[in-house]
Amino acid sequence: MIIGLDPGLKGHAVALIDPRQGKLERVFFVRASPQRRGANAWAFLASRTGAVLAKELLDLGVEPSREGAETLLVVEHMQIYSRGNVRRNARPDDLMEINGAVGAVVGYVQNVWRGAVTILDPRPREWKGQVPKSVHHARLTEGLLESEKLLIDSVAQTYRGDALDAYGLAKWGLSQKARLGGLPNPEAWF
Repeated sequence: MIIGLDPGLKGHAVALIDPRQGKLERVFFVRASPQRRGANAWAFLASRTGAVLAKELLDLGVEPSREGAETLLVVEHMQIYSRGNVRRNARPDDLMEINGAVGAVVGYVQNVWRGAVTILDPRPREWKGQVPKSVHHARLTEGLLESEKLLIDSVAQTYRGDALDAYGLAKWGLSQKARLGGLPNPEAWF
């Protein structure tokens, strides 16, 4: 399974793509704690994201901790831009909070999968290029099947852009898997 995770302060959008068919199977948004700051908020979001992810995978017949299960988690790497391409609301403190939450989710997933997951963390420029978000989202929705559009549309309007980004990350992961001819062995990195 290929898991795309678009992290944020309000929560995480998650998309699941079956690598055999290249088809979007699930997409959902997990809201953060109203507290949203600090280690307790990160742990809360990690356990909620992990629980929902495990439920969705089991519904698809995928057991996360099964030996030999090939799983790829693609998480956007947060980036502080020094100038030029700066979003008005991208504050370094916020990005540090998001990275804390991402670290908690990655640790949770690694524990549940017993290390049998490959993690990629591309920077925005790597996985979507330098096109405006609206153009990138339009390109993503062009290629969706009707059933996949319904999945994206099932996410609340407020979080639909995040859901599309999660799908884009998973789709990028699928292209990397194809380019590499499979997934690298994560145990070889240690």
